[in-house]
Amino acid sequence: MSEQIKFGALLSYGTIVFSVVAGIIYTPWLVSEIGMSEYGIYVLAMSVLTYFSFDFGLGEAVARYVAKYRSQGEHKKISALLGLTAKIYFLGNLLVLLGLIVFYFFIDGFFTELSLQEVSTFKEIYIVSGFFIVVSFQFLPINGVLLAYEKFVLLKSLDLFVKVSTIMLMVVAILLGHKVFALVTINILIGSVVIIFKVIYLIRYTPVGISFTSTEPGLLKDMAGFTGWTTLTLLAQRLLMSLAPTILAVYSGSQQIAIFAIGMLIEGYVWTFANALNGLFLARVTGLASEQNGVDKITRLMVVVGRMQLILISSLCIGLVFFGAEFINLWMGNGFSESYIVMLLLVLPTIISVTQQIASTHLVVNNKIRLQSILFMISSAFGLSISLFLVEDLGAIGVATGIMIATILGKIVVPNFIFNKYLDINLIYFFKETYFKLAIPLLLSISTAWVISVSIPESNFILFVIKSLLFLFAYGVIIWLLGINKEEKNQLAKLFQ
Repeated sequence: MSEQIKFGALLSYGTIVFSVVAGIIYTPWLVSEIGMSEYGIYVLAMSVLTYFSFDFGLGEAVARYVAKYRSQGEHKKISALLGLTAKIYFLGNLLVLLGLIVFYFFIDGFFTELSLQEVSTFKEIYIVSGFFIVVSFQFLPINGVLLAYEKFVLLKSLDLFVKVSTIMLMVVAILLGHKVFALVTINILIGSVVIIFKVIYLIRYTPVGISFTSTEPGLLKDMAGFTGWTTLTLLAQRLLMSLAPTILAVYSGSQQIAIFAIGMLIEGYVWTFANALNGLFLARVTGLASEQNGVDKITRLMVVVGRMQLILISSLCIGLVFFGAEFINLWMGNGFSESYIVMLLLVLPTIISVTQQIASTHLVVNNKIRLQSILFMISSAFGLSISLFLVEDLGAIGVATGIMIATILGKIVVPNFIFNKYLDINLIYFFKETYFKLAIPLLLSISTAWVISVSIPESNFILFVIKSLLFLFAYGVIIWLLGINKEEKNQLAKLFQ
């Protein structure tokens, strides 16, 4: 394991631990200070604006092509690629600006379940954040370039800086009497600082240049094909999660948005934790794909990373199933009891999808995303229709049900079909080495969590911490003795050397 991957992974998990701990303390305090209504509007505005920060798959395309050209030593092609993407992003920026302006005039008629004051607050957030999106859109390819050059430590350090500085400044702003608008301003300030830093670093510490005159025959066509299908996949992913607050705003109101937001927040923590290694293996998979017996090597890498991911995600999922309802009640109060069901519906399907990130990266490297994009879009549309059907009666739970069904179809069933048929990945070997060999320790861990939960039924913060620590200790012992093999123990020892 390279030093960049090693320290990048450690920084990723450090950032996640800080985010979770700070979020547990910060989120209920924030809701109590600004109110459930304003918090729901803030979540709604951020979800709507994510539609306009959409880069049409170009960021992923930049990472793929730069990694490919870098492995081949084709630096002139990298310059030509970045010149081409700069032009494309400029045109995309004009489309984003146009979309923001048009949508603004439909806000009043669109969110009919919101009060006049809530609509007014939404518009203020929308205008300021929309302006920042337009300014920052041109710089979206930078992350792809840094990933391709394996600058993982830099990227993860900046992620940590963003988390720490944002929460600290938000706490100060709220204590000084500012409300939700201050949160938006702080996000913009921190985002601007990070963009400036990345630009300076890219210029000074990488060999990357931009050429607006040189061209590569067929490059635009190749990128158009890749980004077109990637765009469909990314749109489908946005339909899965970001559209949910908008649906609730139309049919259920701000309180159901807040209930969904808490479940979505926890799902976000789980997703971030499980995907901490995402992107770190792009260059590795790109190199393996061109080697002899590359598929076999990628499959073995998939098992190594997949087992690690399964062990991590299982600890979270088991803990949330048995202790999640108690946690949400202690954390947010009785008004958020439905958030537990929302959380489970959103989180549990990830126990399979997050273990197959290497295969997903291989899919991107080999540009085999067309069928996945089409089927994923169909799955998302199906899930969206279920959410719309259930939202009036079930509110946030109905929307989460639709998302769960779409996730199972689009992120588990469809990808595994493609991995097996088009990438020749030996899925039987993968599931045997990953899930089957960890089945007994995971079943023992589930039994242990159940015993702890029924043995200590009383609920307060101290008892919750005790139960959680007991479970984590027992889980660690079971996994160490029965789950991980000798080679994995050696790798863990090297990680902390």
